Amino acid sequence: MGLTSNALLYYKLIRPLHWGKNLIVPFGFLIAAIASRDLGALISYDLLLKLLLTFLAASIISSGNYVLNDLVDAKYDKQHPLKMSRVMASQSFKRANAVFLMIALFALGLAVAWAVGPYIFLFSALLVVSGILYNVPPLRMKDIAFVDVLIESANNPLRVLFGWYIIIQEFPPWYLLVFLWAYAGVLMAAKRYSELLYLGAEKARKYRPVFVTYTLNSIRISYIAYGISALATLVYFSTKARATFLLFSALIGVQFIWLYGLMHAKKEYVQKIENFYKLPMFFFYMGVSICAGILMLILSYTK
Repeated sequence: MGLTSNALLYYKLIRPLHWGKNLIVPFGFLIAAIASRDLGALISYDLLLKLLLTFLAASIISSGNYVLNDLVDAKYDKQHPLKMSRVMASQSFKRANAVFLMIALFALGLAVAWAVGPYIFLFSALLVVSGILYNVPPLRMKDIAFVDVLIESANNPLRVLFGWYIIIQEFPPWYLLVFLWAYAGVLMAAKRYSELLYLGAEKARKYRPVFVTYTLNSIRISYIAYGISALATLVYFSTKARATFLLFSALIGVQFIWLYGLMHAKKEYVQKIENFYKLPMFFFYMGVSICAGILMLILSYTK
């Protein structure tokens, strides 16, 4: 195998394009700066360097989790038309090399996190543990209906804590974390629904054992439950801050309704959150909603 081909396999295993999911780390940094009424933190060299290293630590550990996922899911990925070409599923890479790569990524990510500080190291370690609990038998929580979504969605508020603790070494408001958890739950439920609809019940069960329990109706109900939870926390926050924050709740509500329609189409886009850019109008609306939320948050803390 040539050097270029080998490098490409490593690239596919660590999935650097998925590092975009860790942009929620600087989002947590931004929210902390707003909450502390210290927007000067956004131009502080020392804090921005810590943010960069924190983002790097979270991303490297995420890559370690991707390798772990590919290792333990290889036999299942062979049953999925979009994932059967993955490096481990197609047997293009030696398992021993993949295990070494995974350990190296975890070690490097934790080392970078330690250089930033103890809190970042703790959250990084939790990210590693989360990946193990989610993927590795005997617990393998991705095979337990509803628990799979709750565990995977918990990485959303966890990543926010990475950015938050760079500025504020105190736990953020509970409703912020619950909203982010429930919001991620909506996205994950949409992903599960889209997978089941796209593959059909028989193929889906071969691809992922959790679909033995899931039905389209049960996923729809969970989607609605996560959506209501997310919106309820926003409404609660609006009673603590500005009533105009209810507008953000409405924007998110429209987003959930829109996504509910999208997940009923037999397309692969909703199966991968990182592919939302292929839905330009929806992707643009998500961006507008986020910007509106940040603006309202700034207004809430400067009243």
